[in-house]
Amino acid sequence: MASIINATTAGLQETGDPTSQGTLDLQANGVSVVTLSSTTGARFTNNLFDNGIEVGVHAQAAFNTANNSATTASVQSAYTAANNAATTASNAYTAANNAVTTANNAATTASNAYTAANVGSIFVTTGGTVSGNVSFANNVTITQNLTLTNYTETSFSTNSSTAVTLALANGTVQIVTLTGNATITMPPAVAGKSFTLLLKQDATGSRTVTWATVSWPSATAPTITATASKMDKYVFISDGTYWYGATAGQNYTT
Repeated sequence: MASIINATTAGLQETGDPTSQGTLDLQANGVSVVTLSSTTGARFTNNLFDNGIEVGVHAQAAFNTANNSATTASVQSAYTAANNAATTASNAYTAANNAVTTANNAATTASNAYTAANVGSIFVTTGGTVSGNVSFANNVTITQNLTLTNYTETSFSTNSSTAVTLALANGTVQIVTLTGNATITMPPAVAGKSFTLLLKQDATGSRTVTWATVSWPSATAPTITATASKMDKYVFISDGTYWYGATAGQNYTT
């Protein structure tokens, strides 16, 4: 036994610190026999009151509770911090992904705009050659000498009735069959524009034509062929203000 215990019949007042495990026999001190276990967390039984062991045990329990709470709070705090970091990372990923999508959309829009602006455009270095069929959907500007071999102009055919308006968007070879005495309205005058008109009499013939906004040589419009099923050929070029017409041939058999 590592300490001395003083006891009375009213109870037990301990001094020192019992450290040995087992049972203490207090009968020799005039106290009824009681059992004291000094293992961790043990308390005196019956009427024994301690100022050391029980208090120490309670203090240890309180410490454990506080420590467990602190540990739980620490874990919770760490979890919250990790969760917040994960949320921040996820938000950053979403923002980056959105930025990539926006950039891709912008690139697509720019590409579409470039394609739209260059539809029908062909870029050839000096001395270059383009072979095969080539179609242009928009206006094309050529700044170098151009040699065309075996090219075809787009043609457009229509009946006149009593009036017809020529539109070069349909083609630069206009074929008009006169089905009545007609007024021919020219396309908008654009400097450098030119086209060919094939003017046909129908099976009846003797149709007449009135020309709108055309300047003819000597300010005199040609007399068209009146014979049924015959054709005249006229060519036109514009300076941006007028269409200048010339007779390229008459009385063709169709």
